[in-house]
Amino acid sequence: MADVSLDCPQDGRAPVGALCAALRDSLGADGHVLTRSAALRLVLEARMPNPNALTAYLAVHGDGPMRRTPTVQISVMDRQGLPAAMLYPAARRLVEEAGLASPGGRGPT
Repeated sequence: MADVSLDCPQDGRAPVGALCAALRDSLGADGHVLTRSAALRLVLEARMPNPNALTAYLAVHGDGPMRRTPTVQISVMDRQGLPAAMLYPAARRLVEEAGLASPGGRGPT
């Protein structure tokens, strides 16, 4: 697997930090090594319009022009805040959309 750099926003919001951690876990589960100097760079772009909603995508920088994964959206109505359990499937989808999921890989469980 490839060496990958992952840049995450440092805005202090817990769900964004948890999504970044889930991305690191998912990439590691697929055999990628996270390193700052990697040629393949992923940048997490995340927005929280309110405490119960998050939208995010990965900007993928590497060989060729930058490309974006499709945006994932997570929201809840029946509780306060976003449960961490909802963030892992979103992270997995971002890794898959970036083309970095190993064949048959499931990411963290």
